[in-house]
Amino acid sequence: MTVTPEGTLLVVDKLANRIRELRFKNSSRCANVTTFAGDGTFGWTDGPLDFANFYQPSNIVAAPDGSVFVCDAGNHRIRRIKPNGNVYHYAGIIRCNEIVTNDPVKDILKDKRIRWEFFTEGVEDGQATDTAQFHNPEGIGLGPDGSVYVADSNNDRIRRISPDGFKVSTYVGKKGFGRGVEDGPLYKARFFNPYGLTVSPNGNVYISEWCTQRIRLITPNRVVTTIAGDGTEGYQDGTGTNSKFSYPLGLASDKEGNVYVADKHNNAIRMISPELQVTTIVGGNGWGQRDGLVEYAQLNAPRSITISPDGSIYISDLYNMLVRKVIYTNSPQLEESKEEDLPKAPKTSQILSMYSMLKQARNMSALIDPKEAEWSPDRGFYTSEQHVTGPLSKRGNEGLPGDTW
Repeated sequence: MTVTPEGTLLVVDKLANRIRELRFKNSSRCANVTTFAGDGTFGWTDGPLDFANFYQPSNIVAAPDGSVFVCDAGNHRIRRIKPNGNVYHYAGIIRCNEIVTNDPVKDILKDKRIRWEFFTEGVEDGQATDTAQFHNPEGIGLGPDGSVYVADSNNDRIRRISPDGFKVSTYVGKKGFGRGVEDGPLYKARFFNPYGLTVSPNGNVYISEWCTQRIRLITPNRVVTTIAGDGTEGYQDGTGTNSKFSYPLGLASDKEGNVYVADKHNNAIRMISPELQVTTIVGGNGWGQRDGLVEYAQLNAPRSITISPDGSIYISDLYNMLVRKVIYTNSPQLEESKEEDLPKAPKTSQILSMYSMLKQARNMSALIDPKEAEWSPDRGFYTSEQHVTGPLSKRGNEGLPGDTW
């Protein structure tokens, strides 16, 4: 997921082969949800937004000029959605090999039996649309100079696409070098199924590895360090490698230098401070859909995360099939709020689904109980700072129009 320069939220709907767009009426209310790109079928067709297709896209990032870069994982490609409303092939090719076999098809000119093998995945660097290949690209981030960084998961490498989009190179990790967990300089460091990726304003690249339960840092001079996680699965806050994660996936970073981790199996959002202090900011108290104060709120397998310019945190809550929102505020009333005090929709209200706005205070006060998954105009406000908002209707509903996917 990513926030565009216009303030809309783009969410990857992976199994639907679509990119969804959430527009907001105000800071606490979703006004409209539509399909931004993808016709719902799998493929690699470029073209207009509603004509192009994807194959299990995994992550996206928005650029300042309005372009959106997509990790099209199933197609082993990077796609670019330009501000003009068209989807383009940005990097990654299909390689075609001629194989001599016993197949009855005969090449008359060469007088031999052949067949063709097509490979969408690969390891090659080089010209982006002529030579380079990826293998299940999962994470993507944009550097301060316009470079696109990709967590090339099955190749155990971090790749870099030059700002002009012409060249793909291996940033860290070597072809044939093997997967591993070694830190160190470029020639020594290894990765093991890198997944999440975020780039800070100073050019640091952060990587999550769900296989090794670690968060790694690549400095601009390409030195790799494990900054959090001791390599064993668990749930423990602490400093640096004294902490534990369980299946860390999506990453995001803010302008203060904090890194946020979607800790899937711990059902938590963790934060790594610039001093490498790991803390839990949401969840971590079992799986569920409950909104509320930090000691009450629950997640269920958070997959991806992004930070908006105003500091709001958006979470893709995978198994709940919800989008959650965290907003910090200084409202003193919220510090005394209790989960049981939150307003509930009447049972006569229409059932809505797919979207939940979670608004939290300094101590993570929240709004909606998605277990009810209901909305009505009279839910109203429960403080002057927090607006109660309904989830998205799959059918579309007055005030919350949307498509049905």
